[in-house]
Amino acid sequence: MWNDPIVEETRGLRDEYSVKHGYNIHAIVEDLKQWEQQGFPMAASLKTALQQTVLPPFALRQNDD
Repeated sequence: MWNDPIVEETRGLRDEYSVKHGYNIHAIVEDLKQWEQQGFPMAASLKTALQQTVLPPFALRQNDD
């Protein structure tokens, strides 16, 4: 069976995150809520990094609908 490297990496990251919180769903949800209240700081820095790459301008355009 063929393994997708992106899926494998995602599963590995998910497992690392779960281990960090002792597989406790309540701790995971609390951590995600705190991250959300902070405005997703990693997501904001990722968007900034993407804007500084060679992506075409329309790739980061916000949907006006």
